[in-house]
Amino acid sequence: MSTVHSSIDHHPDILALRERYGRVAESMTAQGTFGFTLVAAVYAAVSPWIVGFDGTRPLAVNDLVVGLVCVALVFGFAMALDRSHGMTWALPVFGVWFIISPWVLHGVSPHGGMIWSNVIAGAVLAVLGLNAMYFGMRARSSTSA
Repeated sequence: MSTVHSSIDHHPDILALRERYGRVAESMTAQGTFGFTLVAAVYAAVSPWIVGFDGTRPLAVNDLVVGLVCVALVFGFAMALDRSHGMTWALPVFGVWFIISPWVLHGVSPHGGMIWSNVIAGAVLAVLGLNAMYFGMRARSSTSA
């Protein structure tokens, strides 16, 4: 006797949910948010070499790693918002970390270039991350209606 198990991937509710997330992710606003976030994350990753973080290896490594993690997150959101929307909260957290990291990793007197670079990039990542969170919540709220 054989039992046929249908895949959950073909359930009508799952298909409708994925369609809603797809519509939200394909909107011009979402694509703009993901694009600007990608640019900000790439800048965050390479900013130590653009601004010149002389003698601050821990901060430079931090900026590179956090920037690359944000790049990976943004690619995930842009490619599969239906499966990755639950991680959008991480972008604002990384943005806040980016803002405070010069003082945490460099000490009490980081130079102006480090501060401005990290504060602006962190604020942009945090704001765009909050906007990315909105897209996941918007798609989720339209499913309950």
